[in-house]
Amino acid sequence: SDSKNKLGSTGDQELNVQSYNLGAVFYNIAPSSGWDVDAFGFIGYNDYDHERDVHDNTKSDGIDTRKYSYSGNEILLGFDAEYYKPFNETLDLKFDVNGFLSHEKTSSYSTGHYYKWDARNMTQGSIGVSTGVEHRKGALMAYADIGVDYVTLLSGKTADYSFNGQARSFTDSDTDDVYGKVDVGFEYNQSENVIIDGKLSGFSSTGGISGYAATLGIEVNF
Repeated sequence: SDSKNKLGSTGDQELNVQSYNLGAVFYNIAPSSGWDVDAFGFIGYNDYDHERDVHDNTKSDGIDTRKYSYSGNEILLGFDAEYYKPFNETLDLKFDVNGFLSHEKTSSYSTGHYYKWDARNMTQGSIGVSTGVEHRKGALMAYADIGVDYVTLLSGKTADYSFNGQARSFTDSDTDDVYGKVDVGFEYNQSENVIIDGKLSGFSSTGGISGYAATLGIEVNF
């Protein structure tokens, strides 16, 4: 996957992330519970490219654009549990509970002539709930969901770095956030083994982070 984010209130930072993941998804692991429970596990590699503008009085315009890259190895485990309640022949109400736990080790990197950041281990967790509706007509299913996610940094709050050769550290005090999210999408069963799906989603957090994403995919089962 590939994502691009602009960071900072002044819009002078940009972060590009490319992720490569390999793993497995286990479907309907608790069929007798009345819930549709899926579990997944992935290992991955993330490549980060960062660009930001900093004030520098040695430049003619007073701004120095700095670019740097680093990478990370990640393990991700999670689950998703859904419960459906029929409203009528074509409309279902849906309730969802999901969560994940991830651990990532990022490599050391330099952000200029003076700053160098050490390798860092971070463990993050999340739990979320949502509700929505699904409408089915023939091979087409359309849906809309609204939900809330709580995300927290469980370990790795302190980053070690050096400035001009002097060892220092920074401890992040803002390690929790609550996200509101909205998803709308569709799924079309073209045949018994081929499914086409698409989704448009948006989110906003109490920490001031917001964004949106659009996906279109095809699933082939053998």
